[in-house]
Amino acid sequence: MATNKPQGFGWGIPPLPIHVQIYFDQQGMTEQEAADFIKHYEANNWTYAGGQPIRDWKEEANKWIWEILSAQNWRRIKPTDFNKI
Repeated sequence: MATNKPQGFGWGIPPLPIHVQIYFDQQGMTEQEAADFIKHYEANNWTYAGGQPIRDWKEEANKWIWEILSAQNWRRIKPTDFNKI
């Protein structure tokens, strides 16, 4: 007997946009950032660069969010702050 995996846990590819929006909101991200994530992965047919299918969109979302937050932190550092490190 085949069982369907529950929706919203990261396994459904492609994910429902509302699930992505909720997840990004829970992580403190904007609706636009969620939309950018969806647009990017839809353009790539929910596959990695090598053509392998993405199996867990939340894992990819976490990487996406990490990149955004990392870039924001770097923009906050002033050149004079490097002397303090």
